[in-house]
Amino acid sequence: MIREATVENAPEINAIINDDSCLPWITPGECTLLDCTDAIQDADNLFLVDGDIAFTLRRTQPGIYEVHVMALPVARGRGALKAARDGLKWVFEKTDAQIILGSIFVENKAARAYSRLMGFDVAGEASGSEVSFLTKAAWKKESECL
Repeated sequence: MIREATVENAPEINAIINDDSCLPWITPGECTLLDCTDAIQDADNLFLVDGDIAFTLRRTQPGIYEVHVMALPVARGRGALKAARDGLKWVFEKTDAQIILGSIFVENKAARAYSRLMGFDVAGEASGSEVSFLTKAAWKKESECL
């Protein structure tokens, strides 16, 4: 079940983001472990967690959030898609979000496919990443069909 993370969830989220299957996509070419404890306490950040899946959202300006999704291998597949849909519902219903942006390395084909399954539209490429977006209006329309 999706829930908003607090600083008490930092070890759980750190374990996900620092897993060998996730960290290379967050910090390519680096091997520095990350600690989200301070980021969780930043009012412009939102962390959601659902078992072995973590969502980080950064409010870049009013109504606009940038999302990153990290899932351990055991949680990938249909379960991850359901968790992502639950996460989008949470964000669009409980925040001022009107647009959610995503940026995925072009090489990460699985994540790019996952993004499309969540309803994101591709805006283009920049700096080796595919940039995508989902509006609240498009999410509402998509969620009515599910």
